[in-house]
Amino acid sequence: MANGIIGIDHAVVGARDLEDTRMIFQRLGFSVTPQGRQLGAGVAHYRVMFDHDYIELVGITDASAPTGELGALLDKQGEGALAVVLECRNVRQSCQELASHGISPLAIQHVLTEIEAPEGALEHRYDMVEIPADAAPETRIALCQHITPEVLRQPAWLSHANGARRLNFIAVVVSDPESLIARCDRLFGVGSTTMTDNTLAVYTGHGALLFITPDHASVMYPGVADAARPAPYIAALGIEVGDVGKVSRVLEEAQVPFSRLIDHCVQVAPAVANGVIIEFHSRPEAGGGTTYFR
Repeated sequence: MANGIIGIDHAVVGARDLEDTRMIFQRLGFSVTPQGRQLGAGVAHYRVMFDHDYIELVGITDASAPTGELGALLDKQGEGALAVVLECRNVRQSCQELASHGISPLAIQHVLTEIEAPEGALEHRYDMVEIPADAAPETRIALCQHITPEVLRQPAWLSHANGARRLNFIAVVVSDPESLIARCDRLFGVGSTTMTDNTLAVYTGHGALLFITPDHASVMYPGVADAARPAPYIAALGIEVGDVGKVSRVLEEAQVPFSRLIDHCVQVAPAVANGVIIEFHSRPEAGGGTTYFR
């Protein structure tokens, strides 16, 4: 991909009550890492780890310490998926490539977090840079380079009761998906996008971003999409699993309501998934059989 982008690194899910959100994702059948804290900040997180990507659950644990924009985002957008983070090979090189394409990224952040593992605190380091809003395709996007990626891939954290394998797509509701093609071409490279009647699918390297209209969101997620919510917003996270029957059994045992519209797809509404639709699918497909992945 262009600009040193490898693919989706993680989706950020904002939480007003971080412990409650952890329990919600555990009820959905996910294994959740021990809590991590960004040193020098009042923000903590849990992660749902897969082999090549993950979901980050983030919340404010100390309002007297710096919390960045998280508080303002939660006040404005409410709980749910707040941002997309893309993995890159080298943040500095990506910034140089972005500049050559007319995109001026914000300042690089060097981040140190500590994860409270049973064997003692684990240090995880990463560099991150945010894409400015006027260059991002109507959702918050950042690039991330993990300096110590091995810290995150503990075997016990990668096994999930629901059989989750990876974060396959992130669906973003926008008013006019076609208008975002030029921005996506600059960010991901020409040829990364496919436009159908009402959906812009963007191949990121691994995983896809789907930009859909509010009307199409209602078709893809009948009965669970928030028709009253104004665009743009991240509506859904698509999780690939080995067997949706296994997912159904896990959800039934935990008494989590869900919809099973077709044989290979189970959807959990945002009301019971911390503000974001979770779609489990056993094939790399979404939205009733339309293939978006390569």
